Amino acid sequence: LEEEDLHVYILVDTSASMRFGKPSKLFFAKKVAAALGYIALANLDRLVVGTFTEGTPTMLRSLRGKHSAMRLLDFLVRAVPGGATDAESSLRGFAVTHRAKGIAILISDLLDKRGHEPALRYLLAGAHDVFVVQVLSPEELSPELGGDLTLVDAEDEDETEVTVSAPLLRAYKNTLNSFVASVKDYCTRRGMTHILAPTTLSVETLVVDVLRQRGVIK
Repeated sequence: LEEEDLHVYILVDTSASMRFGKPSKLFFAKKVAAALGYIALANLDRLVVGTFTEGTPTMLRSLRGKHSAMRLLDFLVRAVPGGATDAESSLRGFAVTHRAKGIAILISDLLDKRGHEPALRYLLAGAHDVFVVQVLSPEELSPELGGDLTLVDAEDEDETEVTVSAPLLRAYKNTLNSFVASVKDYCTRRGMTHILAPTTLSVETLVVDVLRQRGVIK
């Protein structure tokens, strides 16, 4: 029976960039994690939930059964955004300490200056079935900006002076679309499932329709 237990790992990005948006990307990610976590608990799967920015992720282990739902929700409620993204070091720490094969669900905007590929390799190294839920806000997907602006990086406070024009917005959208497409292609070629999840999408629709269609839940 022990060998037949399904391990479900849910990893939530809590870096400073996840604070962005109304509602914030982290608030949306928490709701997705809570919904998927509860489904795992209801199925009597072994659930592990973690949050990460840089370094070793903070993990909540040994959850099983519906009676653990309050521990799950309390853990997620207490997670706050902050710090720079270093998904590679965080997921390396996860891979080293969680070797039991299972389903690994990463919920993140994947906005990491170091790139997303090294981090995702660590999830693959564990021979898990990997699902990457990329969360982006409508302000990122289709910004409504204009004029002279100072853009400040949410994580390292780098500043860039820009004059926002129609051609610049088009170039931005093309760059963003290329980024999302590259993530999806990277995942697909390595057997991972990539799901783009705008925060405008209801969690019910994402969980019941999209994730079920993609095989995350049955």
